[in-house]
Amino acid sequence: MSHPAPQPSESLSPFVILVFYGIMALGAWYWAGGFADSSGISFQTSTSQLPWALAEGIGFGLVIIGSTSILLKRNLALRRVAVDIRQLIGNQGIFAITLIAAASSVGEEMLFRGAMQNAWGFGPTVVIFGFAHGLPGTRYWAWGIFAFVVGLGLGLMTLHTGSILAATLAHFTINYINLNRLVSKRFDEFV
Repeated sequence: MSHPAPQPSESLSPFVILVFYGIMALGAWYWAGGFADSSGISFQTSTSQLPWALAEGIGFGLVIIGSTSILLKRNLALRRVAVDIRQLIGNQGIFAITLIAAASSVGEEMLFRGAMQNAWGFGPTVVIFGFAHGLPGTRYWAWGIFAFVVGLGLGLMTLHTGSILAATLAHFTINYINLNRLVSKRFDEFV
């Protein structure tokens, strides 16, 4: 199945994406107490746990990437989402993809795992994370279910490590590799 390359005028500017996720991160930081509350958002982990957090985050991200490849080939609803994201992102270079993946992973993890999970708990945060990516009855329902499952893993990593570092690395790995796939000339192999 062939998908036309997106036109540059159809794609979002990486700057707009950076501003959106920057505002999200600042809002999450403020919600979590900013400088006033030491129990807020933490990327820190002990030196002895750092290798585990890195392995856990990147490893989980790679498992999800493998799952994504299989699911895209078998699920029409997810393929539609991939095509839509490809059109939204456009033909971005490696710098823009890196910026988008970093901004989205930091912004979303600060909000969902750093502020929301800390304030509302694990279960509600996972559900809201899934709904934020796709509501039932909409074109993106399959992405919402996928995000719910991924959110379970990201939330558990945060509970396990006491930091959002592993979850942020996993989220970055997933977004970085998947966005690179979507803008590549080999995109048709994945859908």
